[in-house]
Amino acid sequence: MNPLLKKLLEPRQTEYLLVNHNFIIQETSAELHHYADTPVDAIPGADARISFPELIGIENILMSIIMGRLPSFELKGIARFADPNRPLYFDMLAIEHEGEQEDVPSKLLILIEDATEKMVMKQSLIQRANEANLLVSALAASKDYIDKVISSMGDALLVTTTLGTIKTVNQSAKSLFGYSEAELIGHPLSIIVVEEKLLYQARHRYILSHQELLRELQVICTTKAGEEIWVEFSCSAIQTELQELYDFIYIGRDITERKQQEIEIRRSLAKEQELRQVKSRFFSMLAHEFGNPLSTVLFATKILQDYGDEITHAEKKEYLQHVKSASKHMAQLLDDMRLLSS
Repeated sequence: MNPLLKKLLEPRQTEYLLVNHNFIIQETSAELHHYADTPVDAIPGADARISFPELIGIENILMSIIMGRLPSFELKGIARFADPNRPLYFDMLAIEHEGEQEDVPSKLLILIEDATEKMVMKQSLIQRANEANLLVSALAASKDYIDKVISSMGDALLVTTTLGTIKTVNQSAKSLFGYSEAELIGHPLSIIVVEEKLLYQARHRYILSHQELLRELQVICTTKAGEEIWVEFSCSAIQTELQELYDFIYIGRDITERKQQEIEIRRSLAKEQELRQVKSRFFSMLAHEFGNPLSTVLFATKILQDYGDEITHAEKKEYLQHVKSASKHMAQLLDDMRLLSS
């Protein structure tokens, strides 16, 4: 081979084979057999297409190069997998090799350059890119799923910063408080929560001691229309990308109707308790009012029964008058009771 060509090939660690117009190998480099499909056939005198089957089907192109009609032809990323754990890739470049003498026909010089490192790196980059795309797709699908879950929640969802600035709301929160998303995002939680101090204390307590946040915390909120409603919140915290900084999640449920029912029940119980006390006082008074005339009747009747023969007529008349007066008093009390119960 031309010494100058050898000198140019050495730094690139490129192997070569020289073939004639019948594709018979004329000359090879020392390590060419490493790239051959059948290493034992990569020798002078053998058909190059046996050891390099990549040449089959492109003979017309190669002949055009030998005849000077084409400058070159290149095949990239040819693979050999003799050892599954050590793949081999190479690029093949075919060019014309003119004879040193004018009467010597041109031959075909096929240069082979190891591309294993480049191909492995390329495949690794492609694999990582595919994995990244899959991860992005999975994250997008996960975010879409979470967004759908949040949007379909029946309870109001509010996410705030540590300082109580609203970051996220769902559809139920917008419907409950009557605000649009733009009217809530970036505004303090106090825009809707009258007793925001209770929620602030819960956040502050968690930040200082990591104690459990408040559950079923009932607070009064105001809607955009100015209506006061009762909302029961459950609070939790999530770590942000910055250490020691948390976002706080509030899940609230409208309990205004339940709260009103509780108030009515308490009022009813208070009235019932008051009525019991009134009845108790009334019956105590009634027992006292009936007790005196009844005692008078019993006492006079006892005297008349036991001592009727010993007392005078005037005394009998007096005792009978006591009985009559006491009886009238009790009759009057009975009339008053009928009147009160009617």
